[in-house]
Amino acid sequence: MDICRAPAAKETLEKFGFLKDQWEQNNLLHPSYTHDGQIAVDGEAPAMYGGSLGYFMIADQDDLAAVYNNKIVTLYNPDKSSWKERLSYYDDNWAWFGIGLYNNLLPNLAPLTSSSSLQKTI
Repeated sequence: MDICRAPAAKETLEKFGFLKDQWEQNNLLHPSYTHDGQIAVDGEAPAMYGGSLGYFMIADQDDLAAVYNNKIVTLYNPDKSSWKERLSYYDDNWAWFGIGLYNNLLPNLAPLTSSSSLQKTI
């Protein structure tokens, strides 16, 4: 299923193969990289995975489930409806955003931003 409705956006994302390469080479994404692709912060962060899921959904669907299942789902404890360990503010928010995006639980806010809709609320 092709979830991207804007072909130009999909073409642009597919040119950014860095995340795909990092995942396939290392089975992880570091929290931060320099502009030339060097690791700026070593380790891993849920925020990076949650924030990167949109890329994987559009440009690398082959690795999408592995990133989601191995790096986000494993953080969650369904018995407690909470994270297994306390996450930082940003990790918590980006991981939840990634879960919502992956499971198609985020509302489409684009129709609300049309000029006619904005005029109605002002």
